[in-house]
Amino acid sequence: MPSANVLLNIGGGSIELDGGTTAKDNVGIYVKTQGAVKSTGNVELKNGVGNLGIFAVGGAVPTGETNNVQVREVKATDTKNSVLIYGSAGAKVLLSDGTGLPTKATYGLNISGATVEADASTVNKKDSGAVFATDTGTVITINRHTKETTPNISITGTKLTDADRYAGFGLMAKDGGVINAEKNYVKVSDGSTAVASVGTNANVNMTKGTVEYKGHGYALYAANGGKHRHDRC
Repeated sequence: MPSANVLLNIGGGSIELDGGTTAKDNVGIYVKTQGAVKSTGNVELKNGVGNLGIFAVGGAVPTGETNNVQVREVKATDTKNSVLIYGSAGAKVLLSDGTGLPTKATYGLNISGATVEADASTVNKKDSGAVFATDTGTVITINRHTKETTPNISITGTKLTDADRYAGFGLMAKDGGVINAEKNYVKVSDGSTAVASVGTNANVNMTKGTVEYKGHGYALYAANGGKHRHDRC
């Protein structure tokens, strides 16, 4: 977490949140209104409840930088109630191999076994998702180097205990937020939606990507001026 408008270049290696069910409400990289974090390594979540890989709120960035956060890979295995990448207020988050181009090989955003606790409700707001981008100017880019043929993002949701709705989503852009997710393969089961764009100028770009959905919600959802682009469902 930058405490001033500076660049934290943390090199390679891995930031890991690994603590079973006792690892709760932690954040791997946290940027709020100032500074930037850059890494050629990974952020990895294993198990845990309510953790976030990257949390970024837009604001000032150091001279020469365009992104609030740039890392090679964000990875999660068997997490609960977790959002891997959250951006708001004009934040820029890029998954890249360091060149600014899409990550090569198997890097990028990779999620398996993500779930939502069975007691999720409108009161406790428990949810799981891959990427959430909100507000004008917020751009989260997770483009892949090659098209995925099996899910690199897999999330299983649950029905809320107090409403006829579901928790669990793949990619969510809201109120001007933009998600670039070319060549990704998103699979959501029993969740609210796989890919959603809600609000004016919200946009999810899944060109050459795949969306797979099973449940009572939506594979693709757009409302109130939101847009999405994809090639295959």
